[in-house]
Amino acid sequence: DHFQGHEELLTNAQQQLSKLKTGGINFGNAENMEIINPNSLEGKGLGKRLVVGGNLQISRQKEYTGIDFSPVLGYKWNKRYMWGIGGTYRAKVNEDERSVIKDEQVYGGRFYMEYSLLSRFFLHGEYELMSHAIVDPQTDLVSRVNAPGAMVGAGINYNFMKNIKGSVMILYNFLH
Repeated sequence: DHFQGHEELLTNAQQQLSKLKTGGINFGNAENMEIINPNSLEGKGLGKRLVVGGNLQISRQKEYTGIDFSPVLGYKWNKRYMWGIGGTYRAKVNEDERSVIKDEQVYGGRFYMEYSLLSRFFLHGEYELMSHAIVDPQTDLVSRVNAPGAMVGAGINYNFMKNIKGSVMILYNFLH
C-alpha cells in the first residue's frame, strides 16, 4: 500500500482539499490585493476611463511632404490594465503638384493592451493590419496588400503639460 504509514498526512490533505472546494479558506478582500484588483475604477465615469490620444507627424523631404496621422482611443479597465483601438493614415504629398501620391498611401487599424508596472513604466502589446501598395516589377501594375504586425514591448510615460502626457515605447514586431 502506497499510503501505509502516511494515513494522517492523507487525511489532512483530503480535509484541506475539501475546504478549498467549499470556499472554506478566506483569501482576504481582493480590493486590498493590488495584483488581483478586479476593478479599481469601479464607480468612476467614462471620462476617467477613456484615454484619447494619437500621433501627428509632418516631415519635409526634397520632393514631398510626409504626413502620419494615428488617432487612438483607450479604455482603462482598472488602474493597471488598458485596452484600445487606433487607426493610421500615412501619405506623401507631391510638392510640385500639391497632391497625394496615391501609391504611397498606407492606412489601417490596430488594437492594443497595456499593463502598468509602476507609475510610469508599462508593458505594451498590439496587433495591426496595414494596407499599402506594391508594384509588380515585371508589369508595373500596382496592387494593395495587407501587412499584419504583432508587436510587444515596454514604454515609459511622462508629463508634457498638466493634461497632456506623452510616452516612449520600444516594440518588437514578431511578424517581420
